[in-house]
Amino acid sequence: SGSNLEALAKMDPNRYPTDQACRLTCQILKGLEHAHKRGFVHRDIKPENVLIGQTQEGSVAKISDFGLAKSFRSVGLSGLTFSGEMRGTIPFMPPEQMTDFRTVRPQADLYATAATLYYLLTSQFIYDDPDGSDDLIKMLLEENPVPILARRPNVPPGLAAVIGKCLARNPEERFPDASSMRRALKPFCGV
Repeated sequence: SGSNLEALAKMDPNRYPTDQACRLTCQILKGLEHAHKRGFVHRDIKPENVLIGQTQEGSVAKISDFGLAKSFRSVGLSGLTFSGEMRGTIPFMPPEQMTDFRTVRPQADLYATAATLYYLLTSQFIYDDPDGSDDLIKMLLEENPVPILARRPNVPPGLAAVIGKCLARNPEERFPDASSMRRALKPFCGV
């Protein structure tokens, strides 16, 4: 029971506390770490696919909708998706998922997680919304995201740097895995 990250972002636009956002993101990353260790990439991390429950300790993030998840260890063994096919949610999708949906690696989930954190903190996508989906795809493939500090100047510069690293177009420039990204976010989680 509860809502999702999209509802939290819209509840108080551009004001969601950074420490709480980082704590929830670390929980997402812990779930992704579990999935990645078992060989699965989620491929559709976005605010509406992160459910928020309440416990005595506070809010708990749970990843939902594994409908696009795929084993990255058995690429090519399933005929369910074809190279060039694009699935996912465009504003949160990493460039490599647009160009080759079948072979995305765990770094794709890190990109989408960073785009989700960005959205939670700003209530905006990482790119300005163009007129058509073709324009958005072109932006995602060719342009850099709008820096988070341009949307919300009070985000700690170190946190902005972590988010920027995770939104690198080249997957090799991102953190190598979910636990590394989680460690980088820990200092911004508050108590």
